[in-house]
Amino acid sequence: MIDLSTTIALAICSKNPLVIKVLGPTADYIGEGIKSLAEKQVKNVKRIFRRTSEKLDNHGTPTGAVPPRILKQTLEEGGYVDDELTAEYYSGVLASSKSLELG
Repeated sequence: MIDLSTTIALAICSKNPLVIKVLGPTADYIGEGIKSLAEKQVKNVKRIFRRTSEKLDNHGTPTGAVPPRILKQTLEEGGYVDDELTAEYYSGVLASSKSLELG
């Protein structure tokens, strides 16, 4: 599984003249693959956040913040969530963690 920072690094490198010289057409292929993966990940995370927002609208928005570890986990793994059940799970985790007061 490729993480976000690796995806960004590869995307930047795929347009680097040195990388293009070494990899040739493969650099374009890698760049397109990374672009496609990033678009899908953004779409999946947006779905989780949209569902979380709906949950908060239905049950009131708590004043607490989402703990950084939960947000990190959601952003890292949520991009790979392409099924409705798991998206529902992550949205529930985000919504319920927001009710915790940090302090």
